[in-house]
Amino acid sequence: MPNDAPFEITTMQPWMIPGMAQLQSLEYKVDPSAAEAKIRNWFDSDYSHRRGSIVLVGVAGERVIAVQSYSPWPYALRGRSYRSLQSGATLVHADFRGRKIFQRMLVEGNRIATSRGDDFFMGFPVDARYPGFIKDKWLDLGRLRWWIKPLRPLALAARGRINRSTSHNTNTLRTGEALATDQLASFPPEDARFELMPDKEFLEWRYRGRTSEVRYYEHARASRRVGMAVKLTTKHGFRELMVGKIRTHNAGPAFVASALMRLGLSAYQSGVAAMSTALLDPLPSTWSPLVLAGFIPAKPTTPLIVRPLRELPEVTEKTLWRDICIEDIDTW
Repeated sequence: MPNDAPFEITTMQPWMIPGMAQLQSLEYKVDPSAAEAKIRNWFDSDYSHRRGSIVLVGVAGERVIAVQSYSPWPYALRGRSYRSLQSGATLVHADFRGRKIFQRMLVEGNRIATSRGDDFFMGFPVDARYPGFIKDKWLDLGRLRWWIKPLRPLALAARGRINRSTSHNTNTLRTGEALATDQLASFPPEDARFELMPDKEFLEWRYRGRTSEVRYYEHARASRRVGMAVKLTTKHGFRELMVGKIRTHNAGPAFVASALMRLGLSAYQSGVAAMSTALLDPLPSTWSPLVLAGFIPAKPTTPLIVRPLRELPEVTEKTLWRDICIEDIDTW
């Protein structure tokens, strides 16, 4: 199809889902059927429809040529909940790039969300899409930074030479259990900063079908408790255990550090080369247990960007987003 073929931008309809999966397969080299199943689970679910996902699709005739989505991502601050959504699944077919399709989808997303009273968008864009968001008046709040705890230095040095096909099953961890949303929702929220609401319905939608990939680890003693979602990955070329938000109850830095060290021992015994997490400008109460547990700050990664949809000065206040972590990213 020629580059100047006519197209339109519209909201997702069921017949478009296979074409969206094909576009993802082309871009990310994934199985189309698996991509379609994820799209249906994520965007064509009861929760997604009720909570107001926005999925914009570019179509040229019956061909899907672009996608831009906004998923319900419920943040709270000081007891106030927001109608907030995370940008994701941004794709434009190579044959149609250079025609400002991405910018047009952003404008349409702004229009829909503003007209229905949503509060703000947020996201973690890849470098290629970052300029387009900034042009659309999104604001950069800073980059998350990796924190790494080496467990097997020789395995780290041999990165890229592992068997990726057999390294993703978190069930091989000696410590941890199937992720139950009740566990994640049981920790009290942090009122002083923006934080994902511990909403059980949201967590069930987000993690549905992923308990073999994302697991739950907890360390408790008397009234003190530390819990976290963990995920095995090989995205950096070695077998790595990613740690999500470190949730605490009556737990000081030393107790949190001991939980991380116990988890590290379990990961080491399971053949993991390193543990990692990513944080935005962490508070001392967050980075001090990481340091005590042997984590080292490393290179920056993806930026956090936000776009208020009405007058909400707190949304652009950087200090209110400190400690946002890798688990906040919709693809984590």
